[in-house]
Amino acid sequence: MKNKLKKLLAVGLSVSMALSLASCGKSKKDTKIVLDTYNSSVTSLADYASLTVGASVVAGDEAYIKQLEGRMLNSEYFDADLTHVSRGSGTVEEYDLVNIDYTGYIDGAKFENGEDKDFNLFIGSDTFIDGFEDGLVGHKAGETVSLELTFPEEYYSEDLAGKDVTFDVTINYIHRITDKFIEDNKVGITHFLYTYYYGYEAPTSISQFESIVNHRYKALNVTTELLQTIYDETEFDVDEEELEQYIQEKREPYEVQAKEYNMTFEEFLELNKTDEDSFKAYCETSFKQMLLIREIARQEGLYVMSSEYDQVVKAEVANSSSFDSKEAFEAASPKEITAGNILAGKVYKAISDKVTIVEDSETTTHISENAKETIQETTVVEN
Repeated sequence: MKNKLKKLLAVGLSVSMALSLASCGKSKKDTKIVLDTYNSSVTSLADYASLTVGASVVAGDEAYIKQLEGRMLNSEYFDADLTHVSRGSGTVEEYDLVNIDYTGYIDGAKFENGEDKDFNLFIGSDTFIDGFEDGLVGHKAGETVSLELTFPEEYYSEDLAGKDVTFDVTINYIHRITDKFIEDNKVGITHFLYTYYYGYEAPTSISQFESIVNHRYKALNVTTELLQTIYDETEFDVDEEELEQYIQEKREPYEVQAKEYNMTFEEFLELNKTDEDSFKAYCETSFKQMLLIREIARQEGLYVMSSEYDQVVKAEVANSSSFDSKEAFEAASPKEITAGNILAGKVYKAISDKVTIVEDSETTTHISENAKETIQETTVVEN
């Protein structure tokens, strides 16, 4: 999933968009965040609605949702509040968070640090030596299981390395998420959704969470599969002065880094196995991708509301050790970047809703010239 997100980042999420809040009256209202206009524009947009995508690309399954829920319980995405999880029964499966008591024996005797009680173990975390977690799968809450295992030869403790060990493990219960857990952790879940899917939602029930994740998962996969094709089949009219300004804005932070290492910008690029021509080409592609995202948003009637933006910022501040306020967060991540990411996430959902799901063998791989749509100059209307 992270690799896909990195790819999408290069496809248009890390863009510089100038935004302003449109406001009415003195009272605080939920308003649209409106993009400034560019002279540069999309002149011919590929008809992405004519594309098809293979069923396997968008197939979410119960195992995927179960893994996310288990990792949430294990505080892998945010510091989870476990106050309102249930202590479930049933059979242990992969990605469960189980509460266990365990005692280890070598040659019939206990050993130092070889036992614990009320330990929460995420099945799939590889926290213990090989065979420990797998040995619990298939057993039921309330059971005590004896596991005959061997410490690896390269184990960090020389006293235990290579030795046979028996672990007696009692499975006390299996943690299960509840609607109240989702509600208690909605700020953390918003942080998760923004980090992995550029979402902004704050679900308050299991059904809401699963519905949002399934939709976002589909959008992520469809966009990874098709966005480059849409870009390749779209035509642009680029203002050279705007492009040069964009390139300079992208260049400045790298120049600062180069200076910190007493290097020229050219030497810095060489260190990163690239050169100035390649850097400029990347920036031009990034600029056009930003225009593409904006144009699809305009055609689909998409925009970011101030409440959506504030919800994401609140979640990012709450789940960061680097920022203690909205102002501190915005100093590091300008509003136009965060709002631009939210808008891009909406565009990806819109694309995934428009394409047709077919058998993998019937997937469209190219948009024909006849499928292109000539568009009018981009306009932005403020409230």
